[in-house]
Amino acid sequence: MQTTTALWAATIILVFTLGILTTITYQQLTPRELPPAPGDHISEDNIYQTNNTIIIKIDQPFYLSKYTPTHSMLPLIEEGHNGIMIKPQGQDIQVGDIISYKYDENTTIVHRVISIKKDKKGYYFITKGDNNPQQDPFKIRMENIQGILIGIIY
Repeated sequence: MQTTTALWAATIILVFTLGILTTITYQQLTPRELPPAPGDHISEDNIYQTNNTIIIKIDQPFYLSKYTPTHSMLPLIEEGHNGIMIKPQGQDIQVGDIISYKYDENTTIVHRVISIKKDKKGYYFITKGDNNPQQDPFKIRMENIQGILIGIIY
């Protein structure tokens, strides 16, 4: 009789432990909320392909060749990746777009727009690195924005 009781107790403890382990594993494997997708800044009419060349017609492009190793935009952007950016025109920037902006004289930040708001000074953008747990703690004004990321070359 004691063997049966001990076996039942061990079974209950095992099932309980497996339940806890399953819950913990599921929580760790469940992906975080995905960031919004960027806007479509290049129409298909501006993309041309030949046998060995792809040409993309872009108005006012500029090339941002270097990213710093902050890991804030992993896994999308990493140190050594190359980005192609365009200058924003008016209200071109949308939630989901990845923008570069001047934080101070020596610092340029490349983060995703998560919301667009308006106050007494006009429109501003709230950004967040995809790999950061929290949004950036400041308002990004249009005059600070350098460009919109439209392509990454790995």
